[in-house]
Amino acid sequence: MTLRLDTVSLHSRERPLLDAVSLTLHPGEIVAVIGPNGAGKSTLLRLASGLVAPTSGTVSLDGTPIGDLPPERLAARRAMLGQDSVLRARFSVAELVRLGIRPPCPPARREAIASEALRRVGLEAFAGRDVMSLSGGERQRAHLARVLAQLAPSMHAGRPGFLLLDEPISAQDLARQRLVMDIARDHARQGGGCLMVLHDLNWAASRADRILVLNHGRTCAEGAPAEVLTPDMLKTAFDIAAPRLRIHVETERPFVIPHDFARFRATTERKSASCISP
Repeated sequence: MTLRLDTVSLHSRERPLLDAVSLTLHPGEIVAVIGPNGAGKSTLLRLASGLVAPTSGTVSLDGTPIGDLPPERLAARRAMLGQDSVLRARFSVAELVRLGIRPPCPPARREAIASEALRRVGLEAFAGRDVMSLSGGERQRAHLARVLAQLAPSMHAGRPGFLLLDEPISAQDLARQRLVMDIARDHARQGGGCLMVLHDLNWAASRADRILVLNHGRTCAEGAPAEVLTPDMLKTAFDIAAPRLRIHVETERPFVIPHDFARFRATTERKSASCISP
C-alpha cells in the first residue's frame, strides 16, 4: 500500500508550478513538506490527492493510477484537508463532519463516527454550533474532523489510508498544534500514512519520519530530519543564514531558534563592517 508520485510536473501558462518531483508515501510514516511560499507544496498535495492531474509524470495509489480509481474507492483510501475549506451553505459542526462519511452507513454508525472525530479534535462540545460561528482555529479542526470521519470506516476495516494535510496547524494555538500533530502521529502508528505541508520547521523535525524540501517547484532536499535540516539547506531554500542547528538532548532531532538567526546575522554584519577600510 503506497501513494507514489513519479517525476510529476504541473505547468501553468506563466511558469512550472511543480517540476519533476518524486515521492513515495508508505504506511506508518509521516512525510512533512516544507519550503518557502510559492514553492509548490500545496500543488504537490493536490496532485497526490487526485484533485489535479499532472502535466507529466504519474500519481498512483496502491499501484493503480489515481485517475483510474472510482471516486468511492479513492475517497476510502485518501482524505485531504486543504488550506482553504469554503462552505457554500450553513452547517452545524456535526453536519459538516457527517458530510465526510461515505454511504452506505447506518445512521447510528454515522453519529458514532462523527462524535468520535469531534472528540479527537477537541470539539465534542461544539457539535450543534454553526460552523461559521467558530474561530478560525476551531473551524480548521472541524474540517480536520470531517477528514478523519472520511477515513474512519477504512480505519476500522484495517486499511487506514492516507491523510493529506495542508498546513493543518496554521490557525492553531500551541496546545492544539500538539493535538493535531498527535493525531497525525497516531494515524501513522495505526498503519496509515500522512503527508503534510508545514511551515513550522520544529514540528516537522520533531514528528516527521522524512522531510521533503521544495523550492521553485523542485526538490531541494529529501531525507530524515537530521539529514535535511542543515544550515546549507536553510540558506538555499529560505535564504536564512544560521551558524548551526541545535540538537534536542532526548530525541536527538534538530531544531531551530529564531534568536540564533538574528544573533548570527548581527555577528556577521559586525565582522563585515570591521573589514571595511576607513
